[in-house]
Amino acid sequence: MPTIHDTAYPRLKSSISEKELNEIHTPTADEFDLSHSLTNSTAMRIGFLVLLKTFQRPLHPMGGVRRTIVGRKRPR
Repeated sequence: MPTIHDTAYPRLKSSISEKELNEIHTPTADEFDLSHSLTNSTAMRIGFLVLLKTFQRPLHPMGGVRRTIVGRKRPR
């Protein structure tokens, strides 16, 4: 059986730079507004934003969502 490295499935990096956090994983104002319109609690908003930002990139497996990415989704 091939390893994950030998397949076409993309993975989340084990180390994410500050630049990537800012450019890729930080929600925009419109995305925050969308999360507020679709959810009714902070926990649901964070979950929604994690899924949204993760799946905006090519199909990352959800088991690899890093704490740094989840932390970036908290409303400020």
